[in-house]
Amino acid sequence: MQTKPAIVLSLLLGTLVSAGCSKQEPSTTTGTPAATAEAAPAAAAAPAQAQHASACDLVTASEMSAILGGTVQASAGGNERPPAATECIYQSPGATTTGSGLDELASSGPYAEIEVDWGGGDPVVLDTSAGLANGAATMDAADPLKGLGDRAYKVTADQVFISTHGNLMMIRFARRAEDVNAKARRIFEAAQPRM
Repeated sequence: MQTKPAIVLSLLLGTLVSAGCSKQEPSTTTGTPAATAEAAPAAAAAPAQAQHASACDLVTASEMSAILGGTVQASAGGNERPPAATECIYQSPGATTTGSGLDELASSGPYAEIEVDWGGGDPVVLDTSAGLANGAATMDAADPLKGLGDRAYKVTADQVFISTHGNLMMIRFARRAEDVNAKARRIFEAAQPRM
């Protein structure tokens, strides 16, 4: 038996129309004064979404220029995901990469990235990161940076993780960057009051 297309189309449209028309009417009943009074504190106690500064506001381009020893411009990075995370990339004006990424930037001027994962500074996560770094790199690359935040690790030769008040700051420099520990400390100290 052959089904006629008009019948199938008619049944399909009828189903869609009846499903679309089944919206609920708004409730016209009101709560008792006691119920309303109980609901108000519960609504007030609901946690508000925390407002956080962007990474580019945590450390300004002029501050980063002073830390890195050369003029940089700041721009939001690809990991900018408000309100969960923020990222800023600091690089020389006009600097571009053409495939070799951070290796190329090491020779084209100062470069750094800051990423903050709000609420991601769990000490267990940092312990895991440090453990991975210890297993994959020399001990020199995973030395803790004493007194920097609640906990800090130099995860690679050019990357530092810092946990502070439950947040995770990741600072990344160009490959072969010099004085990574000192620069990471200055970056964190500039950002900390704004976090």
